[in-house]
Amino acid sequence: MPLDFTTPHRLENKPCTTEILQPWARVEVKRQPNTLAVSTIGTQAVEHAEDTILLVSDSANRCERFEVYVDDKLIGETSGEGLRDNRVCGSADECMKNGADHAYFTLPKGKISRSL
Repeated sequence: MPLDFTTPHRLENKPCTTEILQPWARVEVKRQPNTLAVSTIGTQAVEHAEDTILLVSDSANRCERFEVYVDDKLIGETSGEGLRDNRVCGSADECMKNGADHAYFTLPKGKISRSL
C-alpha cells in the first residue's frame, strides 16, 4: 500500500526507503539541565521537489522526547522503548537501536515550515 503524503503525519512503522536525500542534521537542545522545563529548539523552512520522509531521533544520550510541527500544526511526537535515563547511546542510528525516542513523518513536496 503506498504512503499517503497529502498531509504531514507520523507513520506507525518504519517505512521502506531506498535512498537518503539529506544526511543527519544535529540539533542542540537549549534548556536548563536537570529540569523538566520545556524547550523550543527551532523552526526551519524546507522545500522538497518530491514527497519525503523526515526521521527525528534522540542521540548522544537517551533523554529527549520531541514534538514535531509542520506549518505550526502538531503532527506527532517521538517515542521509544527505552527509558529517558540520560544513558549514552551514541549516534542517532545507535540510539534508535537502544530504545531512544524517534519517529518517522511524511512531508509532502513543496515548501513548509517544520519545528521541533
